[in-house]
Amino acid sequence: MKDLKKKNLLSAGKTAISLTLLMALTYSGSNHYILQKYNTKNIFNNQKLKVTEEEADELFETLQKESGNYSLDDERDLILTAVIENPNLTDTEREVIFDLATLIEEMPSINKRMAYANLKKLDIKYHKYDSSAEHLGDYNYLENVINIYWDNENHDVLRHEILHSVFLNMNTYNLPTYFREGVTELLEDEYYSEEPYWENTSYPYEIAMVKILCDMVGSDVVLKAYCDGKMEIIEKELAIYLGKEEAKSYLDNIQKMFEQYEKENSVSIEYMSDFLETTNSFLVKKYPESNEVFDSYQYNKELLINMKNSNPGIDYVNYLIENGYYVKPYFSKELKEKDKKHYQKEIEGTITVESIVKL
Repeated sequence: MKDLKKKNLLSAGKTAISLTLLMALTYSGSNHYILQKYNTKNIFNNQKLKVTEEEADELFETLQKESGNYSLDDERDLILTAVIENPNLTDTEREVIFDLATLIEEMPSINKRMAYANLKKLDIKYHKYDSSAEHLGDYNYLENVINIYWDNENHDVLRHEILHSVFLNMNTYNLPTYFREGVTELLEDEYYSEEPYWENTSYPYEIAMVKILCDMVGSDVVLKAYCDGKMEIIEKELAIYLGKEEAKSYLDNIQKMFEQYEKENSVSIEYMSDFLETTNSFLVKKYPESNEVFDSYQYNKELLINMKNSNPGIDYVNYLIENGYYVKPYFSKELKEKDKKHYQKEIEGTITVESIVKL
């Protein structure tokens, strides 16, 4: 391991985890390791969305007529046009949204008409921070409005909620909360964080679960399910090795596992055992020979197991302090190129120890 990298991690990683998160524990007066970024009760309620697919098509057709041969192929034009035409946004908010261009460019399954229309209609409201608040921000799917109750200079909460708006369509509200939030936060980490593999702000277990699904069925499949709002896309891939009924049962069990965690701050051994047994069965069938998928799964599996403990937040912190983080990008092309020396398969049965960054 490189001493410089280790030194940087000791200052940026251990300090952030042991102080920031444990302070958050004490500050919030609960066993949760973070203040939630979103409100779990703020879900789509089967009423009409502010921006529908039909309205998105109409807005885009109008844009094409007014600007000539406008194309959705240029993501920067799409973002720039939407935010300039939106009178609700400040210059700072426009800059934050404009940074999303690369991410949208690398999302082949994203509904770009909806992304344009949602950004064109998006409103962002700021509220006085209340220490008793259960979340730092939320996105109102019904009104296409972001509420911010706290933010820092990096605008991470704002960016997280903006991503919800960008990926919203008539199907995505059906996604399980753990999946929607896990993918959203993982995208933010990989495209905008200075420490993209060090999840120390929110949704660590959701992110770990999404990473496992990426290892199982492929990042491209996970992204398509996220963009289309259809878990059936993942279920179909799982069914190749598990069978149709077991694949459905597997995803249902994961959803119940996270719903229980949300309510009780712990997960039953039964849910966890079923999850581990089925995941292991799938991976052995798909990857008969050991490779880097088993390495990353082992790391994230051990992290997820902490969900069944009595103090999952503190145990998560301790796990990171003890094990460091696993270097493996899933979505960002830039990270895959930058960290390709870590992002490699096991060679001749030797574990790629560089993939684990120790503290």
